[in-house]
Amino acid sequence: MGGTRNFPDRYVRHVNYDVRIDLDVSPAQDAQFRVVPGLANSSGYVSFESVNFPGYFLRHSNYDFVLAANDNSATFRADATFRVTG
Repeated sequence: MGGTRNFPDRYVRHVNYDVRIDLDVSPAQDAQFRVVPGLANSSGYVSFESVNFPGYFLRHSNYDFVLAANDNSATFRADATFRVTG
């Protein structure tokens, strides 16, 4: 994942399983994700799997954005699935 739309010099990354936007990322893999078909719906949706923590996905939970292990529950799949927009 490259820079964010409104802050092109910053990156979405994970630190201690929390997700945040930072200017500098070390190690670089903390800001690298595989874009995979959505876990809950693969038609027009995606999920983001961590490069350096395979099986861990970006997920929204309790109004927070986290990196979490896929427990394969319906709730997890829904929380880790995002609609692709233009």
